Amino acid sequence: MWPYVPYNLVSYPYAPQAYDKKAPSGYVRNVPQAFYDPNTPTEGYTTLFSDENPNACSI
Repeated sequence: MWPYVPYNLVSYPYAPQAYDKKAPSGYVRNVPQAFYDPNTPTEGYTTLFSDENPNACSI
C-alpha cells in the first residue's frame, strides 16, 4: 500500500505525525489523524504579533 496521500486531503499536513521529508512533492504520510500541537513555539510567535492580542508587539 502507498504510504502517502495528497497534502490537501489531510487537515494538518505539516503536523509532525504527517510531514515526511522523504515524501514526493505534494504528498504527506498517510496517518489516521494528525493534530497540530498548540504548545509549539510557532503558535506563540503568531499570537505574539497578532492584531487580536491587545498586548501584542508591533513592528
